[in-house]
Amino acid sequence: MVEGEVARVLLVDDQQMVREGLIIFLGTQAGITIVGEACDGKEALRLVEEQHPNVVLMDLLMPEMDGLAAIAAIKAKHPETQIVVITGCSHEEEALAAIQAGAIGYHLKELNPFDLVRTIRAAARGEAYQPAGGDDR
Repeated sequence: MVEGEVARVLLVDDQQMVREGLIIFLGTQAGITIVGEACDGKEALRLVEEQHPNVVLMDLLMPEMDGLAAIAAIKAKHPETQIVVITGCSHEEEALAAIQAGAIGYHLKELNPFDLVRTIRAAARGEAYQPAGGDDR
């Protein structure tokens, strides 16, 4: 991102503890602003309309509307919105399905938190970021 640019992030996860942890951590990172949080895909669609995030962090397994359906719906109405899947599922088929639905990235929840920051910043620029490992900041 260019200095001064902001990643406007919507968090979507059915686990409140995950959302709150991400809010606390990402709130300390320069250039990242949390614009909302949703507990399912239906709420995510509503908040994308209201808050206009440029990056959505999306879990896959949620009630009401799962992540894959939400990704497809968001990309259909807001193709400029970048979606990064952050999930506990490590199945290759799910990662492929998420990318085919329109996600720009797919990361496991156990990833290095600073890789998540790099991923968010890259997504805000419309770029995919693939972590190489390490925990440099």
